Amino acid sequence: MSVSSVIRFARTSTILLAALLSVPSVSPSSAAADEPVSQTENTLRLADGASSPPESIEAMRWLAGRWVGEGLGGEVEEIWAEPQDGQMMGMFRFVSEGKVVFYELMTLVEDQGSLKLRVKHFGKDFVGWEEKSDSVEFRWVGQSDGRIDFEGLSFRPDPDGERLTIHLAMKSAGKIEEGNFRFRRAPLGATAK
Repeated sequence: MSVSSVIRFARTSTILLAALLSVPSVSPSSAAADEPVSQTENTLRLADGASSPPESIEAMRWLAGRWVGEGLGGEVEEIWAEPQDGQMMGMFRFVSEGKVVFYELMTLVEDQGSLKLRVKHFGKDFVGWEEKSDSVEFRWVGQSDGRIDFEGLSFRPDPDGERLTIHLAMKSAGKIEEGNFRFRRAPLGATAK
């Protein structure tokens, strides 16, 4: 995938992600009304009208540190700070063909007794993609069977905590697709490869 294709895909997918999170999906008729429903093969969303279940930032403490890997045809890096005051801050960088394509600044926050992941995107020139006061938000869905879910976003850490797969629901050209990222823990200062 060329750098311009990745930028176009990432910008279009991210801008439409907020709309995707409100796209209803079909749930089995036997499922309880408040049970999460599938959004893509590996992501969930809250059922229509359901609230995020209770959770604290401590549920995400394991994420703190530096993660490097591959996704969307390029190299990816994510760094998360330890929780403080009910929040964690993070950054993401996407590199293709040795060149930075875009960045994300992120916060994981306790919100109304649950969690919310907020993301703002920036081009390599640090010009924001979302409006000044807007961000892409992922509401907490829950955790079970080794997976941690926000709406349209699923974290799958290996039991040893050294590897992580992230599945992301994205809407592009009217179609819902899933992006997959594979990370491994890395010390600060080490190269991403």
